[in-house]
Amino acid sequence: MSGEGSAAGAAPASLASLAERLGPDAATIEPAALAERARDWWALSFLAEARGDRIVGPAAVVLPASTEEVAVVLRWATKTGTPVVPRGGGSGVSGGARPEQGWVVLDLTRMDRMLEVDDESRAVHVEAGIRGDRLESALQPRRLTVGNYPQSIAISTVGGWIAASSAGQASAGFGAIADRLLGLTAVFGSGEVVSMKPMPRSAAGPDLRRLLVGSEGTLGVVTEAWLACSPLPTSWEWEVFGFASFESCMAALRGVRRVESGAAVIRGYDEVDAALSFGPAGHAGGCLAMVGFDAGLPGLADRRRAVAEEATGAGGEGIDPSKEYGANWWNHRNDAVDLYRRIMGPDRIFWSGAVVDTMEVAGLWSGLPRLYAGVRAALAEGDPEPGRAAATRRSEVRLR
Repeated sequence: MSGEGSAAGAAPASLASLAERLGPDAATIEPAALAERARDWWALSFLAEARGDRIVGPAAVVLPASTEEVAVVLRWATKTGTPVVPRGGGSGVSGGARPEQGWVVLDLTRMDRMLEVDDESRAVHVEAGIRGDRLESALQPRRLTVGNYPQSIAISTVGGWIAASSAGQASAGFGAIADRLLGLTAVFGSGEVVSMKPMPRSAAGPDLRRLLVGSEGTLGVVTEAWLACSPLPTSWEWEVFGFASFESCMAALRGVRRVESGAAVIRGYDEVDAALSFGPAGHAGGCLAMVGFDAGLPGLADRRRAVAEEATGAGGEGIDPSKEYGANWWNHRNDAVDLYRRIMGPDRIFWSGAVVDTMEVAGLWSGLPRLYAGVRAALAEGDPEPGRAAATRRSEVRLR
């Protein structure tokens, strides 16, 4: 086991025995490695770090290279009573990958291979530690895509997507990760390995794949996955509409969804978010609805016409295509990740106590206006400086 740090919590002798089972460099107590994995992207962890609070790190970091090694770690953990935190890219914003003192972090990022591509079935077999951007780059020469594009795609892993029940920015067309998952291999706390072969549907009892989706590593550690692929769009076509109110914007989006236009991207922005996202492109004010299509979709002209009818029928006005709102958004859709890092990380480009956070809520169409108003009211109630914070509250709707 590499490193010279302290392995407080889990017994050093026990950690040494684990390291012997895994081989060289598979476990470390090096201080830098422990500090790096002491938090994820949770805003409160960043804030505590900025204040100089003592950040509790794990007793050790384990870096398995195979499903079998994950099983070794979990059997050891069960035998010794050591808590284990599975970790992928560490991009979560809720503190889910944050260890307590004496815990061991199970870092899956060495398991980052694309194992197999079934071109006939349009499916890909990967290890759970592969990052989303690297998976997409590997599939691109085959003109395929998984279609799960979270904003964190460059810093998150397939295993993390499954554990967090990820939904990407084009989930209206491609579905969420639960819709793309065909099969998986997972290791339970006892060290038992369970493999579920890839299949689109099964009526043979409970679907264990779905049980693990969204389980946040509490029921088992996903080590491999089979994911459905789709043809990679050659380019995108966009329809964008302005609205006087967010309520009318939501009504338009509901109509767009119901006409089954085949759009892959369906998004709505209130006036604050629209100004922040599209102000640099010339947006003058008001709410926005944006609909994106694969340019190669059959019958595209009729689909775009149906979307326009729904949007204008709800009070929307078409935005001049020359403004290229859609292309601008697509090219910069993940810029917020670096901005968040610069605000909450060591740079602290805003004032020292600034907190930027993100959350997602879901509801039925009939409840969305009330949900939107309720969330904004609750945030305003907690503002210590209403005028200052109100300018930064932003809301958008992403449909799937």
